[in-house]
Amino acid sequence: MSGIALLGIGVSIPSLFSMSNPFDPASWIPMRVHEAGKELAAAVGPGRVLTYSPIFPLEGHQDIYEELATGPFSARAARLISESDEAHFKVADEDDWKKAIRQRPTVAILTGFEGHLDGDLIAGLPPRRLGHLSIWYQGKELHVFQWLPKRRPSSRTRSAD
Repeated sequence: MSGIALLGIGVSIPSLFSMSNPFDPASWIPMRVHEAGKELAAAVGPGRVLTYSPIFPLEGHQDIYEELATGPFSARAARLISESDEAHFKVADEDDWKKAIRQRPTVAILTGFEGHLDGDLIAGLPPRRLGHLSIWYQGKELHVFQWLPKRRPSSRTRSAD
């Protein structure tokens, strides 16, 4: 029995070296997530963020769309139910975001963890309204598309000759 315990300890030693330093809070995953959230909030300002990774805006004290509080899971479920049931169950799919942003404006769209689902968040939105910047989390680039205000047509007045 003690041989198995020693074997277990021996096998686990390499993984101990990749663990965070328990005496350095800056190396802890929750602290890194919190820092990324604060960086996001500093970059785009206060407001609602559309994302499948809601932990980041929440850590930066920003609002999220409640339909995505569970991250990508609700979006996957929304594809399986009717449009009328989506409102009842508070889930949304890619067809709903353009309308949701008009009704409840966003300051930014955060992507980077969910592949094609992330693309669905911005697919139907006008590119001229999206400013792009990046934040980094554990060596992974997170894309922040800042929602830009609508440009009003300039009113040019002509002087009478």
